[in-house]
Amino acid sequence: MSFPFLPRASVVLGLLTLSACGSSPTPPTPKGEVVQVTDSEYGVNFEYTTSRDFSYALAALPGYTHSAAEVHLLALVNEERVKGGVCPVRGGGQRTYGPARPLLFEGHLHRAASDYARELAESGSAVLAHRSALTGLVPSQRVVGAGYRPLPPKGAALEFNESLAAEWLKSDPAGVVAAWKASPEHCAALYEPMPSFSHGAVARVETRVQGQAVTYWVLNTAGY
Repeated sequence: MSFPFLPRASVVLGLLTLSACGSSPTPPTPKGEVVQVTDSEYGVNFEYTTSRDFSYALAALPGYTHSAAEVHLLALVNEERVKGGVCPVRGGGQRTYGPARPLLFEGHLHRAASDYARELAESGSAVLAHRSALTGLVPSQRVVGAGYRPLPPKGAALEFNESLAAEWLKSDPAGVVAAWKASPEHCAALYEPMPSFSHGAVARVETRVQGQAVTYWVLNTAGY
């Protein structure tokens, strides 16, 4: 395989808003509440079942290690969020974002990010696609499949963001954040205000491609 020359951090973003209702159109079954999901970014519609006592995982799930590098990058993201920032706008201009609440680590998001980071690393691809080449699943499906199944208030919009980065030769979390801030879409996602709650998780996987060290990063966030 051959790989084109890439900057130190190459980034792509999938940003989508999920319209979710808090209950099924029909009376809930004993199995729980049904949440309908419309993912207009990828033309995907699906549903998941959850319960009113769904618990967020505030620590890494069994079998997943929350590394110091992952903690560091999430901290850098939160440093940016709490102070706000200015983002470039595609086509010219700038947009200013005020301070936003920091992202709270969430284990189901970390599982989804970790699994996809491993998939990207195993592929060794320089193309950072949000639709899985193996399963065809998109970010919203992967996050829900990893167990992130909150029950939003009726009529609330649950938003998932996914940002990807791949670094050749040198792993530099600050460089990843700088690259995201230079991209209009990534920067907007970085400062996205989520008034009610906001969760996030970073996954990092190292591999070697044609003898070169490559680090893949996945940032998953969710909130409403």
